[in-house]
Parts: sequence; structure tokens; C-alpha cells
Amino acid sequence: WPYCALEGRALAIVLFFICTELTNIGQHLRMILLKLGLEENPIYTVIGVSWVVAFFIVRILPSPYLFSHLVNANYSEFSSYQFWCVFFLCPLPFILNSYWFYLLFTGVIKFLNKKNLTPAQREKLRKAA
Repeated sequence: WPYCALEGRALAIVLFFICTELTNIGQHLRMILLKLGLEENPIYTVIGVSWVVAFFIVRILPSPYLFSHLVNANYSEFSSYQFWCVFFLCPLPFILNSYWFYLLFTGVIKFLNKKNLTPAQREKLRKAA
């Protein structure tokens, strides 16, 4: 992104990628609670589910619009180097965000299902892992 900022290219996309870092607050809060052993606390569940929802709203929901903007943009003023950088590098965060959302979503579903288990079933899962 420093190159884009210095050259004044693809700034809207760069700003979007910078703003997506706001979702890391939920990740860090969840990790702090996990490290403190508060996984059974209801606030842990609230923060985890809120993090997944925020991740979806901030990173996934605007992605189709921004990706279509990348595909349909006018690159006539770009050099070959700039065009190929945009072509190969800009899709990567979209791909990674989609993969991370898949991991988050499946993880929160597993966690919420685990909360409905009996203590004996939880212990069996811990031994299997």
C-alpha cells in the first residue's frame, strides 16, 4: 500500500483494506479472554459472535462491489508494472478475507454447538482432540 499511496493509485481499495483492520479489535479481545481462561464466560461468546458479524459487515459485504470496481476500472493511465501489480496483488486480500471468514464462521458454529453439550460429551471431545 505505500507504493499506491505514493503514486496515487487504487487509493479507495487501499483505504478499504486499512479500514478492515478495525475488525482485529474483536480478535484481540477474544484472545485476551482466552489467555485469561475466561472461555466459559458469556462475554467471551458475545465478543466472539460480534467479531464474526463485524468481520462479515466490514470485510465480506463490501467485497463484491469493490472487486467489481477493480475489474471495471479504467487502467489507461497506469504503467504496465502498476497494472500487473493491481491485477495480481489486489485480489489477494479478498481471497484471504473469504478464507478467514470461512474459518471464523465454522469456528463459531462449532463453539456454539459445544456449549450445548453435556460435560461428559465435552470431555470426550477434549480427549479426541
